[in-house]
Order: sequence, then C-alpha cells, then structure tokens
Amino acid sequence: LAREIVPFLFALCRPLLRLYVWFAWYTQAAWQFTRRKRDSIPDIRDLTVILNKDGLLVLDKNPELLINSTKPWRNVLSLQTQAFFKFPVYANFNLEHLFHFVNRLDAPTSGLICLAYTAKMANLRPRSAQTRITVLRHGYLNKLPASYVLLEPLTGRRHQLRIHCAVGLGHPIAGDLIYARLHAIDDVYEAANYPLHRMMLHAYRLDLVLLPNRSPFKKRTTLEESCPSELRFDLRSSHNLLSDKRTRWTDKEIFEEL
Repeated sequence: LAREIVPFLFALCRPLLRLYVWFAWYTQAAWQFTRRKRDSIPDIRDLTVILNKDGLLVLDKNPELLINSTKPWRNVLSLQTQAFFKFPVYANFNLEHLFHFVNRLDAPTSGLICLAYTAKMANLRPRSAQTRITVLRHGYLNKLPASYVLLEPLTGRRHQLRIHCAVGLGHPIAGDLIYARLHAIDDVYEAANYPLHRMMLHAYRLDLVLLPNRSPFKKRTTLEESCPSELRFDLRSSHNLLSDKRTRWTDKEIFEEL
C-alpha cells in the first residue's frame, strides 16, 4: 500500500517539488562553483527539446551533467532534474529515475538522449555491435596534433567510445582525463587535455524506431540536433564542438575513412 500511496503524494506535490528542485539546483551549482568544481553555474532551464512525440522525449544534453541519480531529490544537478522541471507531468514517481532512459551518455558527454514517458515506448532498447570510426578532419588542438572523427557506437556498453579510442586505437578522446592517463607516458597528453573546458565528445545523431499515430507499422526516423524540424542528416550542426570559441582548433588536411 505504501508503494502506491507515496508516488500518489509525490504527484500531488509536483508544484512544490518543482520549486524545491529549482532552489536546490542553484544552491548545489553555486557551491560547486565556489569550490572550483565547475567553471560556471548551469541554468536549470537550459534544456533543448529536439522531439516530444508519441511518448518519446529527445533532449540535447549539456556537457558535465549526469543524466540521472538514484537520489534525485538530493543530487539534483542532473538531466532528469531538468526534465522534471520542464515536464513535471511526464515524471513517473514509481520509477527510480522518474523517466525511462532509452539510451545513456556519460556526464562529460553532450548531445542527444532519449527519454520515454509512456509504458509503450519504454520497451525501446539500444542496438548491439561494435564501433565504426571515420576521420573527418585533421589538425591541431591547443597546438598539438589531433583528429576530428565520427564515431558510430553500435553497442550500449559503458564508456565504449572512450575505451575503444584510448585502448583500441591508442588515441584517447581529447579532454578525457580518465582514459587518457592509460597512455600518459610523458607530459604530452597532460598538456593536450587539461587546458580544455570539457571532454570533446558530442552525440550529434540518434536513430530511433517510432510508432507514428499508433500505427502497427514501424517507421524509422533519424533525429538530428542540427535541424530537428526537418529531421535530416547534416554534420554542419550549430553544436559543432570546433565552433566553440574556447576550442583552439586549426585545420591541417582532409583524411580518408579508416
């Protein structure tokens, strides 16, 4: 009985909970900022919605932000808190994370992430396979050699791209302070990673199976943050990491697919 009553009471208190998470968000963010754990105070309203249709909510996650927490009312600096603040009616208080997370992203990674807020769409599962890599550009990052690559993760393993780049290729993702240390035989990797404002990994594309208009026929739709209204593929996104003024990148030449 308690399992049924507690979620019901939480649902009735949505406006008060929304006020609480707003206060807790900025309190925790300000504390981390003063302790130099963050270089800025994030805005709880800074949440880009790519798609909200048929029980699916596709969001554009900011970097350096957890997607969820097992203690959402204590550790409020997460994507699930932003989603609850913007869409409190979609939250399911019977769930540990308030929403069904169809895919996952590391805290340092930015980009597209999908949440399901209906039981029907919560059955979606990520695909399984390997990593495919395409080198798009080659140049210099912070005056050190670097490559701008397209990574296609075909498995949902934790830290898959970061591990495959660092261990499999021997070239860690720039700004990855964890796996870059596996190859830090000198000070080159330290110099290349620590001055960066973030880890240079961004999920710019997401492929989902939608059920339009409750039709029994599946329709595959590609979601692109660069042009969400047209849902078309375009690498020249406004969220291109190299367009950030804090990213000191210099082009060198075009490379071919590995």
